[in-house]
Amino acid sequence: MGNNMKLAGALLALASAPALGAEGFSWGGDFRFRIEALNHIPTDRPLNAELYQLYNRDRTRLWAKYGFNDNIDFFARLANEFRFYDTNDGRQDPGTWEFLGEVTPDQFYLDARKLFDGLIDTRLGRQDFVYGTGKILADGTPLDGSRTFFADGAKVTFNFEGHSLDLLGLYTAQQPQPVINNQDTNLIETDQWAAGLYGKYNRFEQVPFEYYWIYKHEDDTATSYKVAGKYVLADANFSTFGFRVMPKFGYGLTANLEVATQVGDQGEDDVNGTMVDTSLSFAPPGFLSDFKPLLKVGYWYLSGNEPDSTSNEGWHPVYGRQPQDNWGELLGYTLIGSQYSVFGWSNFSTPFVTLEASPLQKTRLILRYSWVGAEQDDGLGGGDGTNRGGLFFALFTFDINPQLKGHLWGEWFDPGNYYADTARGDSFLRLNLEYSF
Repeated sequence: MGNNMKLAGALLALASAPALGAEGFSWGGDFRFRIEALNHIPTDRPLNAELYQLYNRDRTRLWAKYGFNDNIDFFARLANEFRFYDTNDGRQDPGTWEFLGEVTPDQFYLDARKLFDGLIDTRLGRQDFVYGTGKILADGTPLDGSRTFFADGAKVTFNFEGHSLDLLGLYTAQQPQPVINNQDTNLIETDQWAAGLYGKYNRFEQVPFEYYWIYKHEDDTATSYKVAGKYVLADANFSTFGFRVMPKFGYGLTANLEVATQVGDQGEDDVNGTMVDTSLSFAPPGFLSDFKPLLKVGYWYLSGNEPDSTSNEGWHPVYGRQPQDNWGELLGYTLIGSQYSVFGWSNFSTPFVTLEASPLQKTRLILRYSWVGAEQDDGLGGGDGTNRGGLFFALFTFDINPQLKGHLWGEWFDPGNYYADTARGDSFLRLNLEYSF
């Protein structure tokens, strides 16, 4: 499954939507049931507090579509999530998610395809902007978890032979409107917007290539420096330039290399971030084909801020603040209290090895071990080193039938000297069931 496991919520949403080009009215929906447990997770909050939570998450969505003809249609979807927290053992309920409470239109867009003899496709309105492996563009609303991913904006795609180019403009508000039964839920820390382009070049079948430039503005977001123990707030303006190449070598051997750099400014800082994401995968052809084995080794690097520098060399995650396929969920929660409030991916240097197989039909087992490091000893973890620790990840997905799917997810983390001596081994566990109709 590898890269296909990433952003499972967004991909499921696309799969459950109606097919393009269908005329007339159609509708449907889905329901997701989750139980999650977080234990002893060290965070960057004051005094390096540990995170404990046990809760049930239930997401309901209902969509409708009207196709005017084969090339023009309108799509809308309402999303809701309610939660039940276990507070009997003294753990704090982190927020109000009432039963069938706030309802949000998370999709609301008009598609117009094959304009100008097929040269241009457009999508205008509230939509998901998911590209590549999700390192740059994926989640416009990180503070509500995977309830929603959207941004308000426009995408114009130019279609050439073996080449497509998307021109993008997107806006994300702290509390986007409209909502039904408003509960003042923040979906991102501050109002933000971005513009840019994303190209895909497939003329050479064995070497697919992608490239991008994204300019982003963040209102009054936390800087890398503090005054009187608190982060200073300032507007951030920065560009992210990058490329991704995915060579296919044959005999089941494939690779992925993505490199990106950032330049810009925020308050007193010059922004100078760097990201490298690389992996090599081997799926033995004809060997145990029923089990579909795959072995992958890789490395993910996100620059960290040098504590004594006048610039901010730390990586800014743009719109990539969601669980990543290299790591999962647990490490995102350790970042609570850092420059971004959660999933603010930055300051990592992490090699990993992954083994995948399908022990039964319509199942997939993924096992991964990561040696997790920090690129800089920035002091946020409470320790005196750059070893974040060892992370073991296990995921078992299964399809009960075409409409009912699920997974079992587990992560176990052994903190290293980047964290305080009091940090203990921790875990993230999940049971997930999803039904679509």
